[in-house]
Amino acid sequence: STRKDMGDEAGAKRELEASRVYYEGLLSQAPLDPRLEAQVRLHLVHSFLDLGRKTDALAALDAAETAVVKEPSLASSIPEIRYTRIKLTGLEAKDPSAPVAALERIAFDFPQSQVAPLALFDAAFLLERSGQLDRARAGYESVAARYPREAETAASALLRQAVLEDRLGAWDQAKSILESIPTKYPFTSAAAQAPMTAAEHYVKQHDTAGTKAALRRGVEIYQRMIAADSLGAGTPRLRWNLIRCYASLNDTPGTFRAVDAMVATSPTSNYAAMALLGGAKLAEDKKMRPKAAAYLNRFLQEFPNSPEADRVRARLRELAK
Repeated sequence: STRKDMGDEAGAKRELEASRVYYEGLLSQAPLDPRLEAQVRLHLVHSFLDLGRKTDALAALDAAETAVVKEPSLASSIPEIRYTRIKLTGLEAKDPSAPVAALERIAFDFPQSQVAPLALFDAAFLLERSGQLDRARAGYESVAARYPREAETAASALLRQAVLEDRLGAWDQAKSILESIPTKYPFTSAAAQAPMTAAEHYVKQHDTAGTKAALRRGVEIYQRMIAADSLGAGTPRLRWNLIRCYASLNDTPGTFRAVDAMVATSPTSNYAAMALLGGAKLAEDKKMRPKAAAYLNRFLQEFPNSPEADRVRARLRELAK
């Protein structure tokens, strides 16, 4: 999760593979305590899920369910097993009625379970995807209202609600929700996205003044959140969106400052790689060849094995002429 927050998808996949090997290793040892076995098998299911290995995830889930059924003290794991099985088998159904009902049933039967808010969120998502926007909007609103302490899920629900409010013509309500997310849930992925979503509304409306105002507001919000946790796992994403705001505002000094801050604090993140390449292009566009070369050289220093490395070396040779 930390590597994903930093934009390091390859690193996240390596860690997931390592987790899978670890959990399978535990299960291959002498018989485990039933409670530990069930927990390990559930962790293995999620490793397979995150790796996109659906067939393996289903097999692991079957084994986990068998382990849970054998041990009455593990009844608290039943909602997670039910929820995970729906995610594996029901989310691709053309008619969402059955999976939506099953997900809502989980939340009704097990309202205190950690998967209850996730089940309600996924039910709303299925409704949204099938075009039932009013029901989906109400579903997202319910998630945030019933589970406000589940920060990541509640914030994501508010973000989706805001998007639907906008699509349904209630921009004032959508705007109010978007502005509330960074304040209520400052360290969530939805908080990082909310200011950009507000700006995108004005772009779609071809409202130049509104777009600029939203981007300036975004700069203020991102600066505040970065200052609150300058080295947090999710901060590179905030810095990347700050760069995007400055660039969209054609604020060249601000863009360079934000790029430099990204490289100084998170030099090996994927967001830093994107920032260095973007900063180099901006420097070239502004006829600042030494600055462009400095960014490209730093890119090669931090990412020598990147697929972009050969292109960057070729560009450096051109800049040296």
